[in-house]
Amino acid sequence: MKKILLSTMLLTSALCLSAQNPQGHRPQRGHEPQHATPEMRAQAKTDQMKKTLDLTDEQYKALYELNLQEAQERQQFMRTQRQGNRPPRPEGGQKARPKNDRPQGDVETPAPLSREQLQESAQKREQEIQKILGEEKYARWQAEMQKMREARASRPAPERQ
Repeated sequence: MKKILLSTMLLTSALCLSAQNPQGHRPQRGHEPQHATPEMRAQAKTDQMKKTLDLTDEQYKALYELNLQEAQERQQFMRTQRQGNRPPRPEGGQKARPKNDRPQGDVETPAPLSREQLQESAQKREQEIQKILGEEKYARWQAEMQKMREARASRPAPERQ
């Protein structure tokens, strides 16, 4: 009887754990979900900067705008990389309409970013961050980023399935 009760409890707990995370993967600490929007990423990064650097409200707002721009550019770059620089597919499997046949409400997709454009934009953004933070806070932020890079490099690579 004890064996049956014990095995039932183990099976129930295993089912509960797998139901909470259907893929069976535990999210790694500090990693954002894949479905995070650029706004969520920008806010998380800016919140981390505020916690680390004790930002003023003006600095927070200015850094949020820069981080949002970075997150949007990175998302655009990743989207073009996944698509192999193909134009986006129309919804519902329909054939693409010619540009002059689009309704006025459609928004044109921005041109794909190259790796060089992304790096150039990052350098400009880094200069803006330095202006916003000042020398002391910028040096502290760079030290914090270096610690994060070293911690990331020392972690074992995640297993791919």
